[in-house]
Amino acid sequence: ASLVANLLFGNLSDRTRSRFGRRTPWIFWGAILAGVTLFLIGVVDNAWLIGIIYCVCMFGLNMMLAPVIATLSDRVPDDMRATMSAFNSAGTTVGSSLGTLIGAKFITIQIPGFATAGILMGLAGIATIVVWPREQSSKDLPPVEGGFKEFLASFRPPMHNARDFWLAFTGRTLLIFSYYMILNYQLYILESYIGQSKTAAAATISVMSVVTMVVALIGSLTSGAISDKLGRR
Repeated sequence: ASLVANLLFGNLSDRTRSRFGRRTPWIFWGAILAGVTLFLIGVVDNAWLIGIIYCVCMFGLNMMLAPVIATLSDRVPDDMRATMSAFNSAGTTVGSSLGTLIGAKFITIQIPGFATAGILMGLAGIATIVVWPREQSSKDLPPVEGGFKEFLASFRPPMHNARDFWLAFTGRTLLIFSYYMILNYQLYILESYIGQSKTAAAATISVMSVVTMVVALIGSLTSGAISDKLGRR
C-alpha cells in the first residue's frame, strides 16, 4: 500500500493545478485521512478490517510524505539539499523514537493511545502547512500533456544511464528493510525471545527509543552538513 501510494500521490501532486499549489492540498487531506484511520485501527477488533484500515492509513500518510519530499527540489537550492534532507531525516528519527517512547506508556490502555496517535498524525500535516512558507498557486502552470497513457508511462523507473538511481534505490531499500525488521517487531522480540513481561518490554523500548533518537539525530544532521560542504553524497 505504501509503495503504490507513494508513487501515485507523488505523481499526482506534480500534476495538480490549484490556487493552493501542487503539494498543499495533498498534505492537508492526507493528514485528515491518515489521522482518522489511525484512530479507527484502535477501535475495531476484526483482523481483516484492521488490515484494510491500516492500508488506507498508509495511503493517507503517503499523501503527506510524497509531496513533502518533493518540496526539496521545488524550494531548496542544490547546495543546501543534503542539509534539508538531514533535517527531514532527523524529524523522522525523532518522531519514530518519541512515538515508541510515548506508545510504550499506552501498552495497557490502547484506545487512548490510538486516539492520541490519530490526533498527532492529523496535526502533523496541518502544522506543516501552517509553518512553512505558503506555497504559490499552480493554476497558471502549463498542464501535463499526454493524457492517461503518459500518466501510466510516468511510473516506469529510469532504465538508461540510471546507475546512481539504482544504487541509491537498492541501498535505501536494504537500509529500511533491515532497520524496520527490528523496529517493527521489537515488542515481540523482547516478549517472546528475550522473555520480558509486557511492562518490562515497554520500559526497554522506552530506553532504546531515547538512545536511537540521540544517536540518529547527531548522525543525520552532521552527515547532511558535511555532504553539502563536500558537494558529494
